[in-house]
Amino acid sequence: MKSPIYEYQYYPPVKVDQKEFPLKPQPFNLYLDQFRNPKEIHADLLKKRLQMRKIDKSPEQPKYPDINYVEHKKYMPFWQHDNLMKENSGSSRYRVLWSNPIS
Repeated sequence: MKSPIYEYQYYPPVKVDQKEFPLKPQPFNLYLDQFRNPKEIHADLLKKRLQMRKIDKSPEQPKYPDINYVEHKKYMPFWQHDNLMKENSGSSRYRVLWSNPIS
């Protein structure tokens, strides 16, 4: 007998109305991500997590979020540097990269 597969039914995401001249500018990458399917985002994070995995052990979280902070702050775009900081610190959606070890 086959076991049933349960899948969580997400509520449709609340999308902010686009304004021609917003009072507070928003990062474009977060704006574009609100239109992506959540399954695609989770799949991308899983691929990244599996790429970081070594054969014999799980990846270790870096001690410092950005060891070359000054250089990256100068030469990287804000959104890219922000993603790097979030990814290495394990905050926001990147928490799944470091939260539970792969056994």
